[in-house]
This record gives sequence, structure tokens and C-alpha cells, in this order.
Amino acid sequence: MKLVWILCLFLIGIHTSASAEKINVVKDKNEFGGITAQVTYSPGEPFHDQGIAELIGHMNGKHRIIKLETVYNEAFAKQLLKAKTIEYYDENENKIIQLEEFFTDQYSALFGIARQVTRYDENGKTMQLEKFYTASWTKKRGITRTLAFYNSSGQLVKKEEFKTGPPPDNDSKVKTITYYDGKGKLLKTEIYDPKGNLKTISP
Repeated sequence: MKLVWILCLFLIGIHTSASAEKINVVKDKNEFGGITAQVTYSPGEPFHDQGIAELIGHMNGKHRIIKLETVYNEAFAKQLLKAKTIEYYDENENKIIQLEEFFTDQYSALFGIARQVTRYDENGKTMQLEKFYTASWTKKRGITRTLAFYNSSGQLVKKEEFKTGPPPDNDSKVKTITYYDGKGKLLKTEIYDPKGNLKTISP
């Protein structure tokens, strides 16, 4: 099992120097049909010096990495402003299809974003970008989440904003959808009420 884990790390271009004692099989069978294994790194080891404190790999039944979690050490997280990333891979070609980023409190305080998810198309281009905002940012700005859609040329074509509704029903969600022509020009904006009914369209 431990050998399979190391070989799978090589498949996605990550070469680990972790000793066998530091490789822990967390699950013998996960939701992907394979094992989930964890590798930890201590100060002074190459990967820790490069900013990585822990790797958690989720494999499928074919011993391919489907999901890889990278936890950064405190010093690197402070520099990168990210505490953790999760990469999801295509089970056939080892291509990354989704990247999930968890930001530090420092970053979240500046930009209001706690977590960000990037989804890629078959050519590795950004297809969707989803941002989740902190509770304090939502309280100030009223935005809980945004979801942006891009065309094959990388141009923004649609953006959805999920907002808190007006008092006293401010826990409900109001959605705004803005459409673009793929060249930066706004085409129209739709606003939906907390029940999902279309309220206004502009222009």
C-alpha cells in the first residue's frame, strides 16, 4: 500500500522523500474505491522546507490519485496567504479538473474570501471560478458567494452573485445573474428574489 502511494505521487509529478513511518493509510477504502493515505513532513525535511506540512492523497480502485490535499506549514501559509489546497484529477489522464483553495485569516480579512474553487475544462482552461465569502464580509457587503463562467477563450460570459435578502429575512438568498458578450461588454442583468422568482431584468 505504501509503495502504491509513493508511485501515485510520482504520477502527478510530486516526488516525496517521506519515510515509510510517516505514511499513514487513513482509509482502506474511500468514496473513490481506493485508499486514502497521509504523508507528514517535519522541519528540516525537503518538502517541509518547500512549505508543505502534509499531503493527503485519495486514490481510486485503479490506484490513481483522484483528490490530493496539500496542507502548508505556518511560515509558508503566511507568505502564500493560503492554508490548504485540494486538487481533483481526471481518473483517466491525471489532468487537474478542479482546484480548491482555503485562504488564511489575513487574506480573508483583506479580500473577504474564505475559499475559492476553480474548475477547468478538458484543455486545462478555467471554466468556472467560485468564491465563498466569510461571515463578517457577508455581514458588511451582503455577498455570500459568487460564481463566474468563462468561455473557451478565457473571457467572462456570466457571473452569478448570491446575496443576503433584506431584513428581517436576511438569511434568505437573493441571486443576481449578469451576462457578458465575451469581450467585456455587459449584455443584461437578472435579479431574483429569495423564492427564486425573477424580479427585474436590465438593460
